[in-house]
Amino acid sequence: MLSPVLDRLAQEDSYEVFKVNIDEDKAFAKELGVSSIPSVFVYKNGQVVANW
Repeated sequence: MLSPVLDRLAQEDSYEVFKVNIDEDKAFAKELGVSSIPSVFVYKNGQVVANW
């Protein structure tokens, strides 16, 4: 459900969307504090402004 929405946003010029496989990059997941999946982080000017 979430993936098609993110894929559509990625097609727009005003958004950058990145997907990370936390099974392959456990250190990055730990750095972000990911405790469940899917997890979404919204950044503005390099800072997290929302996450769920």
